[in-house]
Amino acid sequence: MCLLLETIKIQHGVACNLALHQQRMNKSRSLLFSAENEISISDLISNQASSLNALHKCRIIYGKEVVKIEFLPYTPKPIHSLKLIENNQIDYSMKFENRNQINKLFLQRQQCDDILIIKNAFVSDTSYCNIIFSDGINYYTPFTALLKGCKRQSLINKGLIQEAEIRKTDIRLFKKAILINSMIELEDNFEIPIRNII
Repeated sequence: MCLLLETIKIQHGVACNLALHQQRMNKSRSLLFSAENEISISDLISNQASSLNALHKCRIIYGKEVVKIEFLPYTPKPIHSLKLIENNQIDYSMKFENRNQINKLFLQRQQCDDILIIKNAFVSDTSYCNIIFSDGINYYTPFTALLKGCKRQSLINKGLIQEAEIRKTDIRLFKKAILINSMIELEDNFEIPIRNII
């Protein structure tokens, strides 16, 4: 059975960005498994989440129904460089638990910390993050993201970033890149110098 995954940031006992995670989870269940009932993430995790003081990652593995819930202490891994990897067949439009395609590409990173996947000449994502580019004034995220993540959507909704078509050849036009995901905020400044995207 194909399983999916939600990763939710638990900070000071509070589940972050819960509405968008909830929406994605139930939409995925409906599309893939024809699930008609909605599952409340808050009902599933709020009691245990509220008892956590340190930063944690909540992983919910699910199909038509929830299979597993775990809470893991989280420390972000520094990323200083990205290797450009081209692959036109990869599909990660839903947050599948099975990441074999991405993991195989990650093994090609050579001396870099992570990869930046290029699909059909357009920039998509790193192995675990959506990417944002800054020209020094505005912030842009690729319209062609493999997985249009919840943190990414939250920043778009707030008007802090905007979608744009970003080709591989456009990368050098920007001043810096910033990584985000459900655990990493824009203000955490996970910045990658453009010269370190090779």
